[in-house]
Amino acid sequence: MSRLTWCFPIAVAALAAVFPAQPCPAADPPTPAAVQPRLLVPGYFYPTGDGLKTWKVLLDSAAKVPTVAIANPDSGPGKVADPNYVELFKLARGSKATVIGYITFSYGKRPLSAIKADVDSWLHFYPDVGGIFFDEQPSAPEVAGFAVEAFAYARSKIANPVLVTNPGTVCAREYLASKDSPVACLYEGKDGYDKFQPPDWAGRVPAERFAVLVYNVRTADGMREALKKAAEKRAGYVYVTDADGPMPWGRLPTYWADELAAVVPGGK
Repeated sequence: MSRLTWCFPIAVAALAAVFPAQPCPAADPPTPAAVQPRLLVPGYFYPTGDGLKTWKVLLDSAAKVPTVAIANPDSGPGKVADPNYVELFKLARGSKATVIGYITFSYGKRPLSAIKADVDSWLHFYPDVGGIFFDEQPSAPEVAGFAVEAFAYARSKIANPVLVTNPGTVCAREYLASKDSPVACLYEGKDGYDKFQPPDWAGRVPAERFAVLVYNVRTADGMREALKKAAEKRAGYVYVTDADGPMPWGRLPTYWADELAAVVPGGK
């Protein structure tokens, strides 16, 4: 051992005595980015008469708030193109809204071939469709494979689509396993919203991949509180309405203007 090699440990020990090691300060946990919500509106009002007026209000609102609207001619695309929906999609071209088409999984009871056929029909009848809303998604992991294949099929057919899947409740992680999986609506309803919590795995998924749809919220103050809770629950897409009954998506809420104001950055 050379003298230099022998002296080095002694020097290190001396320095350690003068400058004892200090523990590294714990890193602060990352602050979650604020969730800027976008609207996800089931537009289940037929586009003639008052329904068309409502659609125009909805499309115009997208100039203020990023909006995805769901069109539903006949519990899906239907068997033929509906001229009124053809005109609706023409109107949508001149707006900032993204209009997507309704398809149901029927909780896994429909065959994959029927769901793919609906995707094809949407594109055939309404080429401007901006994506798909997959309703009645099953939630158990063992049937996730066919849903994931349906998502991939829609993504392969529609350019840069907005895809949303709706179990309406917490579902297995497998439905959102891929990096290009759809937005998942993990709550749809009017009861139990205060107690709703995203699943444990949701913290590893960006907030813009989750949605909530809340109805029977009677007042504008209640709506604002529901939006606040949506942000706390990390839902990137939201919609709150005062409508109720078997079809709460048949009109816009009476406090629509207040909801837009509450969703825009800095809104109250």
